[in-house]
Amino acid sequence: MEPKIEVLKVSLGKKGKVLAYLNARITFGEGDKAPAVTLSSLKLVDGAKGKFVDAPARKFKDQGFIPFYFLNQPLREALNQKAISAYEQAGKEKTPVGK
Repeated sequence: MEPKIEVLKVSLGKKGKVLAYLNARITFGEGDKAPAVTLSSLKLVDGAKGKFVDAPARKFKDQGFIPFYFLNQPLREALNQKAISAYEQAGKEKTPVGK
């Protein structure tokens, strides 16, 4: 079962290497009662190896930065693809996607 990823909001804004800020909903399963998670405050970053989604993190003295959202590799790759697609669509339309 593949999770359904929906980009709810894309706010374009170039600040350093950050291309856009976005919110996404990941739904696991089908139907009205399927569990869903909304991830907010994600950033689309233009890094040295290409574009990727960066989750918010908190800095601790001993451990460095700890992200708020832990995503496995297949889910992270799917989220990256959806976010890049939504960013490119918003760039073509020159309007934010979502509310």
